[in-house]
Amino acid sequence: MKILGRTQVYLFFASIVMAFVLSGCGGDQQGASNAASVAQVAANSANVSAQDASSQTQARGSIASIALPPMGWASWNAYGCNITEDLVKTAADVISDGLKKDGPLMKAGYSYINVDDCWFAPSRDAQGNLVADPVKFPSGIKALADYVHARGLKFGMYEVPAAETCAQRNNLYPGHTNPMGSLGHEVQDANTFVAWGVDYVKYDWCSPDGTVDDQVAGFQKMRDALNSAGAAVNRQIVYSINPNSFHTDKTGRSYDWGQVADLWRTTEDITYDTGTPGHQSTPDFSRIVNQNFYGNLFPEAQHTGVYNDADMMLAGFGLTAAQDQTHMSLWAISGAPLILGLDVTTPISSPTMATLTNPEVLAVDQDPRGLQAIRVAVPQNGLGVWAKLLVGQGRRAVVLLNTTGSAAPITVNWKDLGLDPAASASVRDIWAHKDLGSHRSGYTVSAVPAGGSVMLTIAGVDDASKIHPAKPGRHEDGAASYTVNATTGGYIDVTYLNEGTSSLKVPLTLNDNVLTTIQLPVTTGHAQGTVTLYMPFVPGSNTLSFALPDKGHHAPSIEKVALIAAPQPALPPVAYQAESATNIIQDAAVQACNICSGHEKVGNFVNADSSLQFNGIAVPVDGEYAVPVVYISADDGGGSPRALSVSVNNGPPVPVQFPGEGTWDFPILSSAQVTVPLKAGAANTIKFSVISGNYGPDIDGLGQPISQPVKQ
Repeated sequence: MKILGRTQVYLFFASIVMAFVLSGCGGDQQGASNAASVAQVAANSANVSAQDASSQTQARGSIASIALPPMGWASWNAYGCNITEDLVKTAADVISDGLKKDGPLMKAGYSYINVDDCWFAPSRDAQGNLVADPVKFPSGIKALADYVHARGLKFGMYEVPAAETCAQRNNLYPGHTNPMGSLGHEVQDANTFVAWGVDYVKYDWCSPDGTVDDQVAGFQKMRDALNSAGAAVNRQIVYSINPNSFHTDKTGRSYDWGQVADLWRTTEDITYDTGTPGHQSTPDFSRIVNQNFYGNLFPEAQHTGVYNDADMMLAGFGLTAAQDQTHMSLWAISGAPLILGLDVTTPISSPTMATLTNPEVLAVDQDPRGLQAIRVAVPQNGLGVWAKLLVGQGRRAVVLLNTTGSAAPITVNWKDLGLDPAASASVRDIWAHKDLGSHRSGYTVSAVPAGGSVMLTIAGVDDASKIHPAKPGRHEDGAASYTVNATTGGYIDVTYLNEGTSSLKVPLTLNDNVLTTIQLPVTTGHAQGTVTLYMPFVPGSNTLSFALPDKGHHAPSIEKVALIAAPQPALPPVAYQAESATNIIQDAAVQACNICSGHEKVGNFVNADSSLQFNGIAVPVDGEYAVPVVYISADDGGGSPRALSVSVNNGPPVPVQFPGEGTWDFPILSSAQVTVPLKAGAANTIKFSVISGNYGPDIDGLGQPISQPVKQ
C-alpha cells in the first residue's frame, strides 16, 4: 500500500477533485446472470438458502456488475516462446469444446485465452505497427481473435512498457532482436489491440530500471491509451500489470495499483521455466505456497473489481491431486484471478478437470464481494487458518493449511471469523461436497493432511457486538470523512450512490497515510450500493477520507460507513515498534518494510553482539505476561528456524525460535509469544540477542503484554 505524507495526501486529493478519472479500463463485466449463478452455488455450498444469498446480492446495489477475478488460460507456463497460432486455437477449443461452446471449463467460467510473450514478428511494419510473427501466426492476430470470439471466449495479448519484452531481454526469442516493446508506441499499440479485438492486455515491466513513480507513469500511459481506444468502439479491456519482473524493488505490494489497473502481480513468477524444450515448467509446491500465496497477501488493496494477482496457475502440471486442490484452494480463498497454464495438447485427466471446475470452490473465488482472505489464527508450527468474508449473512470461507510433514488437527474458532460463538454455525467441506453438521464456538478437522489443506464454508450468525457505525465528519464538495473506532484491522461496508453512467474509482486514505482505491459501480433507481473492504486500522480512533468528484447532477455520494462483523486478523497490533528511538539497537539495522506497522523493521541480527532492547514496557501489576513478537523469518520454509535469546530486565537469556514462512523478497508477518515476568510500571526492558551459530529474524515490534493466570 502506498504510504503518503500529509502534504502528498493533500496534493493528491486536490488533483483528484480537479480532474477526476472515470474507471473506463474496465474489467470483465460478467453480468447479472453469472453473478446470480455464483450466488446460487455459494448459497448451496454454505448450506444456506439461495433466497438469502440472492437478497444479499440485490441489497448490495449494483455489485453484480462488478468485474470478478478473471478466469481463463495463458500460454507461457506450458509453451513459453514455442507458442503458435495452432496451439492458441487448440486452447480455445479445449476450453469451449469448439463451436459447441459447452466445454466443462467454459461452463465453469474460464473465458479468456491469453497469448503471452513471443507472438510478434522480428520487427514492426513500415508505419511502426505491431505485426504477428508470420511463421508462427500466419493468419494474423485479428483472425486468431475472431476464432477465439467465435467460440464464445475472450482474447488477451502481452506487451511491456519497455523497449524489449521479457523474452527478448533473456535471449529466449532468437531472430527477434529489434525492440518490440510498447515504449514510445503506447497509443499506437493500444489502437492496434483494439482493432484486433483484444479484450485483455497483460503489461509486464520486465526491467530493473526505474523508480516506482516511473513505473506508475509507464503503466498509466498504456492504461489511458487503452481507455481511449476502447471507448471509441465501446469496449472495455481488462488491464493486467506486473510491476515486479526484474525490478530490484518488488513494488506489487508497496503501491496502490488499483488506481492504475484491474489486477496486478504481487510476487515474482510462479516458475522461471520457459516452456522451451528441456525447460518446461516444473511445479515447486513450496514456492507456490511460500512465495505466491503468502507473498500475495495485500487485503487492503483488493475489493470491488481490483485484484491482487498471484500469477498464472500450475494446477495440472504434475503436482499431486492433493497439492492441486490446495493450489486451487489458496487461489480461491484469495479471490485471485484463475488463469490456467496447463498443456492443452494432452487430455486433461478426470481428477484434474474435477479440481479445476469444482463449482463450490470457484464460487468462493468469484464471490461478488471480491475480497481476499486474511489469516485469522496465529500460525502454530506450520498450521494456519485463513478466512474470507462472503456475500450473505454470517457466511465465510475457510482454508485450514498444514505446511508440515505430518497430518495435524486444526481448529477454526467462530469468534475469529466475526461470528457469534454462542450460536450454531453450519459447516461444509466443499472439496468433499459434504455437510459436516452444525457446531457452536468452532470446528476442528482432526487430521489436515501433511503439506495439504481442508477448505470449508461456514454459515453462522454475525456477531452483533462487532457492528459499529462510523461517525461522519466533514462532507463537502470533493471530500467525505468518517471516524472509526477499532481495536485491530477490520472490514467496513461503504454505502453509496452513483447515478452516473460509469463505475467510478474513488481514492480513500486511512489516517492520512495509507492510500487505497475503491470502485463504485453504477446504482439505479435511487437504490444504494454497498462495497466492502478491509482496512488495516490501528487501535483507537481512525480517520477515513474519500476523494469524490465535484458536485454535480450525477456526482457520487458516500451515504454511510460501518464497521461490520467479519474475520479478525491474527496478528496482534504492534504496541512497541522495534525501530523506536527509545530502544537500544546494537550492530543491527533499521530497514524499510512496507508491510510492517511503522513501515520499518529492525534486522541484520547476524553478528555475535547484534541485539535489540525494547525499553519502557508497561504493565499494571507484577506478574507473568505473554508478549507477542511480530517478526519476519522468511527462510522459504526450509532449514532450522531462526532464533534469538530473550532476556527481561537484565535477567538470564532464554532461547526462542521464530519459525520461518514466506520468502525474503515477498515476506509475510508472523508472530510468536514469549512468556516473561514483568514488574508493575513502565520501566521494563526486553532484550533480543543473537545466539551463537544462528541468525535472528527481522522484528517489527511487540504487542501489548497479556497477563497470564497465576499457576496453582
